[in-house]
Amino acid sequence: MKKLLLFLIMPFFTACTPSAPKMQTVYEINIDSISEALPELAQIKYVPLETTDSSLIGNIDKILYQNNKYYILDKVEKKILVFDRKGKAMQIIHKVGQGPGEYLEPSDIDIESKPLLLSFSKYRNLL
Repeated sequence: MKKLLLFLIMPFFTACTPSAPKMQTVYEINIDSISEALPELAQIKYVPLETTDSSLIGNIDKILYQNNKYYILDKVEKKILVFDRKGKAMQIIHKVGQGPGEYLEPSDIDIESKPLLLSFSKYRNLL
């Protein structure tokens, strides 16, 4: 009887164990060696982005380029970053909250020349 009770209780103890955190892999790419190996990539230009505390990117969900500016949607950090064509941070849109002009989560960005159109999923706000 004790063995049967132990057998019935055992799944409860094993089901409650926390799972291990997911590890992310970081890849470092040497642009010079890639260009030598694949000459067609030599024409691709890369722009190193300015790195400051406010311009750090958690995840790049969308990139747009218009009027010599890069617009980057970062859903992880809940912000939109604007960089000039040389990679200098020009503007960071990060107004998370529930008040006027604030948003909970950005879902998409689009550019129709002026102004920048921002879409937010929770309440379908447009700024």
